[in-house]
Amino acid sequence: MIEWLRDKFSTAINIFFVLYVAFATIFGGIVGYITGKGMGGYYHDYGVIGCFLGLIVGLMIGIVVGILAFGFFATIIHISESCDTMIRKLDSLNYYQKDFAQNVTSAVAGNKGSSGNNSSDVWVCPKCGETNPAGTMLCGKCGQ
Repeated sequence: MIEWLRDKFSTAINIFFVLYVAFATIFGGIVGYITGKGMGGYYHDYGVIGCFLGLIVGLMIGIVVGILAFGFFATIIHISESCDTMIRKLDSLNYYQKDFAQNVTSAVAGNKGSSGNNSSDVWVCPKCGETNPAGTMLCGKCGQ
């Protein structure tokens, strides 16, 4: 459920940002128009100038606030996706670690005291009994 909500919101965040900036710009134009009309008095009409300035101020405020707000949400979504990716990687590492431990245990149990390489993923040193990965030439413990 959370993944579905996160995926839907992450695709819609761009649309919300554009709508917010458009709303802030229009709202700024309306406020500027009303302010210009109020400041002009009876003989002077500053509504158009106020509207133009209000549009510019509304656009700037909309962009800054939109970047801060929607950028925060985008960061939270990115952190959530990164955490999910790390959890999947840790799960696969844990699986491979358990698989490797089982292979080592079976190799040690089946080859204790054997004298050389076999077809498994590890080999046991004939001198010290240390298990070593199958492509190594020297023992990691005794160097033989």
